[in-house]
Amino acid sequence: MKHSFKLIPLILIVGMFAFSHQASARQYKVNIRGAVGNLVGIVHVPDAVKVDSVVAERIYTAPGETCPVAILCHGLTGSKNSKLIAAVADSLEHVGIAAVRFDYNAHGESEGDFSKMTVVNEVEDTYEIFKYVKSLPFTGKIALLGHSQGGLVCGLFASWVTADLECLVLMAPGAVILDGSRSGNFLGESFDPANPPAIINFWKKDFGIAYIKTAQNLPIWEEAAKFTKPTLLVHAYDDKTVPYFYSEKYLEVMPNAELISLEDNDHSFRKDRPAAVLPTVAFLQKYLN
Repeated sequence: MKHSFKLIPLILIVGMFAFSHQASARQYKVNIRGAVGNLVGIVHVPDAVKVDSVVAERIYTAPGETCPVAILCHGLTGSKNSKLIAAVADSLEHVGIAAVRFDYNAHGESEGDFSKMTVVNEVEDTYEIFKYVKSLPFTGKIALLGHSQGGLVCGLFASWVTADLECLVLMAPGAVILDGSRSGNFLGESFDPANPPAIINFWKKDFGIAYIKTAQNLPIWEEAAKFTKPTLLVHAYDDKTVPYFYSEKYLEVMPNAELISLEDNDHSFRKDRPAAVLPTVAFLQKYLN
């Protein structure tokens, strides 16, 4: 079903507990081989699932213990500890859904050279995380969620594993990267798109030429159109980083998508994080439980 709607007041049993991230004994730090090096992640396990042991990055549960798992993908220059990602993970843990949040290559605690980071190798990282999640003994249904560049990555990757995914959430997905790399105007910096320099400094980070060159040829809309499972788009009208119309474009091309439009909010939903997190958790509960 395709439709766009404004968020109305929403009361969920999730409550308001999840919007300040705190460590828990039910969270396990893991290391997973990614596209270009080690990726560091955190696995959240709901209280209802009995953990027997943790050996060599694998979490073992009592025989027959399963629960759904959501893979959470952060945005450009973000990390697994981004407040939005941590809030979603904590909320899901409290409603019986496991979550895996991780740092992409060259972000957070993960290995990698930022100047060699690309959307393409983040897609490859996502595939490695997906394989890890599938290997966990307690994994039931799987969902994928991404914010900003993480949303762009998830939209590119989801069609690879349609049969194994129940649903997809794209929060302010960063499709602006395609147009910015082609126009030569990206994150407030200008360059010749036909001949970009070897290194471009955006947001106090050194982006390599491979980032721009690969971004210019991303099949964003072609891959998004292939994903037929339920998809939730969450975007603020006032997003100054990724304009709202990009989510409208996803809504147009994806066959089973819906769009939540948030007023008086921003790209990372800092002004009103619950307005973005609560309907996201409700959507995931609907398709995972």
